[in-house]
Amino acid sequence: NDILDNNGNGAANEGNVLVMDSNGDILSGNEMKKALPDLDYQELKGEHGSLSKTFEKKKMIVSYTTSQVNGLKYITITQESVFWEKAQMIRNIMAGGLLICFALGGFLAFFFLRKNYNPLKEIVAYFKEKVHTEAELESNEYGFIQQAFSKTLEQKEIIRLKLEQQNKALKSNFIAALLKGRETSAPIQELMGAYDISFKYSHFTVMAIYIKYLNEDFWEGYPSTGIQKYGMSRFIITNVIEELINRSYCGYMSEVDDMLVCLINMDCGGDYKTELRDLADEAKAFLEQNYRIGLDFAVGSPHESF
Repeated sequence: NDILDNNGNGAANEGNVLVMDSNGDILSGNEMKKALPDLDYQELKGEHGSLSKTFEKKKMIVSYTTSQVNGLKYITITQESVFWEKAQMIRNIMAGGLLICFALGGFLAFFFLRKNYNPLKEIVAYFKEKVHTEAELESNEYGFIQQAFSKTLEQKEIIRLKLEQQNKALKSNFIAALLKGRETSAPIQELMGAYDISFKYSHFTVMAIYIKYLNEDFWEGYPSTGIQKYGMSRFIITNVIEELINRSYCGYMSEVDDMLVCLINMDCGGDYKTELRDLADEAKAFLEQNYRIGLDFAVGSPHESF
């Protein structure tokens, strides 16, 4: 039988198989060997591969693979046009599959992006309505959310500081009301719980502190007015005396009639006047040495109730 007819058809169009041993002898497919007499075993290098041959001015593709057991070469001879036609078909199938994957992946990406973006869009809309931030919404929504959160946290911190200052002022007013014997707006025990005041001992007394002088040369480096310097000095005095008093007693500072006072809850078993005088001397020496503040102290008698 002819391998190729005049139109290039025949067995070779569909591929023809021959088996060759390591000596170059054909074990199967002798007709194909006659068609390609120059086909040599040594030419078929490697375990598998392909090469081009010409038969009667027709280009043929010779593909082969080698048996790992007996070294036989299994050879397929296909007309080049048919070979590339099948390769083109495989390529088209792969390209079509790739396009389908891209289309499906794009659809899934859009679906999940839209699904995950809707909550983000709602958050952005909420912050845009509630928080009047100047962040660039159009360019970076995550940056907008970050700035909105930052602004919210800053406002929360400002509110916390204001509430803390307000609570300190209310606490000071409550102590001043106790010292002057005024009636309070609510039961004393409730106010004590609200202002975090706890009396552990059975007796009370009052220490009054009068500021004799402030060394203006020491406070000259502070960029503030005289009133602000005076307020700063009172803040320092309050912290120092509260720290000293609370080492042995329970002390709460307040301001009554432009004078600093400390309500002291104590156990009156010892010589409280001597102990408080020692604390006063320590406070005077510390404030004089470190802040150039001169103080006078006065201590009242003990009391057993509010």
